[in-house]
Amino acid sequence: AVDLVGQLLVLRGGVDFAEAYGSLFQSFLGRFLDKAASVRVRMLQIAECVIAENSMDQQSTATESTKRSPVVRSLLESLCARLSDVDDKVRKAAVAAVGRLLSLSPSWLTLPQFHDFTTRLRDKKLMVREETALQLANTFSAHIERVHNDGGTWQDEERVASIPGLLLKSYLIDRELKTSCLEHILWHKLFPRSLSPLDVIHHWVVIFVNSESDVAESLLKCLKMKSALRGSVAQLLKLREETKRLVTHKKDTDDADDQQASLARKTEALCKKIGKFWFADSDKAAATLKTLSAMKDNKVFRKLSDLLASTNTTGD
Repeated sequence: AVDLVGQLLVLRGGVDFAEAYGSLFQSFLGRFLDKAASVRVRMLQIAECVIAENSMDQQSTATESTKRSPVVRSLLESLCARLSDVDDKVRKAAVAAVGRLLSLSPSWLTLPQFHDFTTRLRDKKLMVREETALQLANTFSAHIERVHNDGGTWQDEERVASIPGLLLKSYLIDRELKTSCLEHILWHKLFPRSLSPLDVIHHWVVIFVNSESDVAESLLKCLKMKSALRGSVAQLLKLREETKRLVTHKKDTDDADDQQASLARKTEALCKKIGKFWFADSDKAAATLKTLSAMKDNKVFRKLSDLLASTNTTGD
């Protein structure tokens, strides 16, 4: 029954159908609270389709007449309400649906609704936080692309302006999210691929200059963290080279065993330091780094050296 009504709503004139059969539409909205999580997820999918189909004019922007439609507004309100659903799979589906609508037009949501959406960055479930971070980055990227194509509105800007700061703060305080996806999202998904590195740097400068002090401080901390990681990896490579030289000239050194043991302790301590600072499972990360440093495949380490030496790319 949900699918049948949904198919009618998606059709051209579906909004008129919902208005003509108000009691049926109200019963349909009630399925957002169905006891079965699968039904609630299906309602989210249908609502997203109906809103998207009825929100775009020929210039691909949300029309004011559609925004004022009681049917679309009711669907959007019910959709946003599921952001706080008791089931984590429903919350993730709600975040995905709302996020895709935001990418079309960030001003679709009221400021309170947008705030409710961004609070999912603090959800107790990692998969919900991951989806929220990804959708926020997609929304910001889509907006930047519209701006470069002479599009976007001040209402859109009002919503998306806070996105980099929200992601930067999560990067600093949520190590689990940072290691699972936010590292990649923040440095590789926040801006359109069509932008040149110089354009990306320009946007980061604008973000830094126009942000509140706490956001600017977060960005500086993130850059310092990246620099610290670069330094730690460089130190790890140096220790590996020293160990390699020592093993090669072991016969020529009286205390070679003591020196090798000392280098091994330093390497292990550095691996633990990197693992503890950058990874949610620090013990596993430290063990993996220790194994990596003992590898004899020089190709891996040459690429790491090249990466460290690179200063002309962004997000490295």
